[in-house]
Amino acid sequence: KDMMILDVASGDLNKDKLEDALLIIQPENYEEDGNADRPVLVLIGQEDGTMKLAAQGNDAIMCYGCGGMKGDRKVKNLK
Repeated sequence: KDMMILDVASGDLNKDKLEDALLIIQPENYEEDGNADRPVLVLIGQEDGTMKLAAQGNDAIMCYGCGGMKGDRKVKNLK
């Protein structure tokens, strides 16, 4: 599936003076597949400037169809 970034926050999560990031992603065709996962990715900055995936949580953010009567609980600014 093609994925898109829904929200991102950055900072030094592990206190190594390198920029790290949290991303929430979702499928590009999310409205067509309202029960798809919205994974949270934890990326740790490396000394060479790249980022390494340290953790992924597929159940942290509710899917579009999982909000019940309240509907989709959109992500309200990760920062």
